[in-house]
Amino acid sequence: MVKKNILYLRADLNPDTNVGGSVAHTLGVIRELVKNGNNVFCASSAMIEVLKTEPGIKFYELKNYKIFNFIKWRLWVLRERLSVVFSNVFFLFQILRFVKNQKIDFIYQRYSFFNLVGVLVKKIKKVPLVLEYNDSEVRIEAFQKVKSVFKFQRFSEYVERLNLKKADVISVVSKEIKSTLVKNGVSKEKILVNPNGVDVLKYNSKELNNKRVKIRKKLGWEKNFIFGFIGTFSYWHGINILEKIIPKALQEDSSARFLMVGDGPLLEPLKKSLEKLKDKIIFTGLVSHDDGRHFLSACDVFLCPTQRESIDLPFFGSPTKLFEYMSLAKPVIASGIEQLEEVISPALFVQDLFESKVVKNEVGILANWNSDDEFFRACLWVLSNKNMLDLLGQNAREKILNNYTWKIHVKKMEEFIDKKVSKLL
Repeated sequence: MVKKNILYLRADLNPDTNVGGSVAHTLGVIRELVKNGNNVFCASSAMIEVLKTEPGIKFYELKNYKIFNFIKWRLWVLRERLSVVFSNVFFLFQILRFVKNQKIDFIYQRYSFFNLVGVLVKKIKKVPLVLEYNDSEVRIEAFQKVKSVFKFQRFSEYVERLNLKKADVISVVSKEIKSTLVKNGVSKEKILVNPNGVDVLKYNSKELNNKRVKIRKKLGWEKNFIFGFIGTFSYWHGINILEKIIPKALQEDSSARFLMVGDGPLLEPLKKSLEKLKDKIIFTGLVSHDDGRHFLSACDVFLCPTQRESIDLPFFGSPTKLFEYMSLAKPVIASGIEQLEEVISPALFVQDLFESKVVKNEVGILANWNSDDEFFRACLWVLSNKNMLDLLGQNAREKILNNYTWKIHVKKMEEFIDKKVSKLL
């Protein structure tokens, strides 16, 4: 791909977003674009503290003006929606000022709720738009059952459809999202399926060994076997599974420990449920991206009990933490669903584990996504077969190195863009 001037946009109204999968994705893409010699102009209303110090980019902070603070909190949905809608106007003028005298070859925008700035800049600057589309915000809101006469559902559906229609390239993280878009009339020719990735230099257990030793010593768990989890404590991350398997695993092996990293609506209920076991479980709360990987380096096995929204719906996501777990060369016990099953392949299956199963080229363990019994049995197996775990972890990292680095992710994206967008330049 010929080196280009790229306008990277994040226009979601979360200025304090500095942790989580979206941060890893944004930094992974931007850093590889810069490494490949592109000039990246980044305008963002999120990840401010992270992006303003990111080397190699020209950064501009998008500011939204709080003109609806007079609306009382009991009408918070109306207040939120109006703020997001009007941010399109504020952000548009700021972006145009940012790139006023700059030639832009194409726009890359991470799609956000109620946002049209990418479409508007595309029309004004007459340049192609590449849309990173990680799932339908309208569908997510419906699942979360947000009820209010002020949620502007028809308008949000229109905005989402318009973004998908006007984008010249749409980058999605899973086959399931592409399938849904095609069913809804989006041309399959402009959709690239590109799973998430990981920075394999940062998530390298050998480089993090000193951190591992220090953290385990600080926790007082130098000789314990540690199960690790990182993520948002919400239903689709399998908190219901964790709540059931942790007490049973600790009853079976009192030397086991659980290190739980992150925050979310189900954190406090989980802590309350496991109160009697608090000396064997540590909840770190929300931590920085760097602290997160340091905590993960202290673990011996990772848990990824990702849940579908319902039995009838496929899982649409591409969990960044899965790639980070595997990059650390440690075994992962994960749900056998959609992309997780594709990434953890070949796999050990729980139903076969206790039949003298030996590790060959398998990269992880797959359990039935809604079976706490299968996850518990997988935990028992790793506790009883610690001599097999190093090979399982090495296989996992090798799979990542060959398929799921951010370098591979961006190369695939650049080649697709070059083929599709270059015709429009």
